[in-house]
Amino acid sequence: MNGGLIHNKKFNLLAFLSMGLFLLIGFIDIFSWIFIMLPVVVCFYVYDIRHGAVYLTSGEISCFDYILYTVCAVELLCCLTSVYIPNSITATLKILLSIAFYFFIRTFIRFRSQFAFLYKVLSIVAGILSLITLFFFLLHRDRFYSVGFENLTDFRSHYRPLGQLSNNWATMLLCLVPFPIISILESGYRKEQICYICMEILMLVAILVSFSRGAYIALFVFFAMLITFFCIYKRDMLKKALAICLCVWLPTLLCMLPERKSVLITCFMNHTVSQQRSTAGRFVKWKEAINIFGLFPATGVGGGNYALASDTYRQERQGLFTSYATNTYLQVAAEKGIVGVIVYGALVLSLIYIGIHQMKKGELRSIVFFSILLALGVREVTFSSFFQKENMMILCFLIMVSLVQPLEDNYELFK
Repeated sequence: MNGGLIHNKKFNLLAFLSMGLFLLIGFIDIFSWIFIMLPVVVCFYVYDIRHGAVYLTSGEISCFDYILYTVCAVELLCCLTSVYIPNSITATLKILLSIAFYFFIRTFIRFRSQFAFLYKVLSIVAGILSLITLFFFLLHRDRFYSVGFENLTDFRSHYRPLGQLSNNWATMLLCLVPFPIISILESGYRKEQICYICMEILMLVAILVSFSRGAYIALFVFFAMLITFFCIYKRDMLKKALAICLCVWLPTLLCMLPERKSVLITCFMNHTVSQQRSTAGRFVKWKEAINIFGLFPATGVGGGNYALASDTYRQERQGLFTSYATNTYLQVAAEKGIVGVIVYGALVLSLIYIGIHQMKKGELRSIVFFSILLALGVREVTFSSFFQKENMMILCFLIMVSLVQPLEDNYELFK
């Protein structure tokens, strides 16, 4: 984007509002982006080019951007070689639209104030969603406590906030965890910080009441990595980071005291028969994914076709059935083959490289967002949500662009 447009207040405000609209619409129905987002994005690029700019300069394009271009090509290739193309068209479109959203932000959202305002809005959204989640949990809790049950871990399949699987919902909330944290760290007003701390507490409680072992592990990884990276790269803010963790976790643990039995059982990981069957089922699905990869090694069975291909092994399941791969990395291998493993592996490695590079520069936001990406990476080992749920995919790309994007300081969005 050229110098004139970079500092054009109306243009930047319109780009920011468009991004907000895309987020809202994408959460409702990502495929509506075809008719709403794509025409708007094309108009922005045409206007930008007509004013003398040609996307980003070569110095601004990162290795991650180039690999994303390759991902687009690989997704199209896997779609064309799919065992069932209709499923793959849907899965491929979701990824391509999310990547288009990523590049729109990379090109037209360039200022620290724009991202700071976005993080504040997402923090408020996270707080509202957490309240809704807790409302559904209290209904679920009352339903089983009223008939004498005290351990809710065996009834997780009955807990569906807004009709969503509790595992998927917990992962989506996990994607929102960093936004109140970064807002607390960057805010200079005590009242604002208290509000964001309250939102973070609500969100942590909402995740913990999912009683998802993978979500618990991911939360531990996030906060452990957060403190570790502050200790290594931002030691001057380590005390503040520790104070924030203390302020959010002490009230959270107090709120969870009534459910301490279910929390402890979840922390034991493999204590109940239900947990043991779940673990056994995951190993079956992992073996299944490896077998599918062996049958279709080059380009896999195509995006969105894992459940279809896994029917080959229905006699081996012995009742341990789910249509999910339960492991995103093995899902990539099964659906996209060797080419998918290579390109998505390169994508992960480039994110790690960029994350470390940004943290070495002392970027506060990079510590928070790199920590959550590591936590989500661990989460996807235990439950595959990235390719299944559009809202998580959108949030992940938003986190990625927040990590990759070099920000400028000399612009205020609403001043």
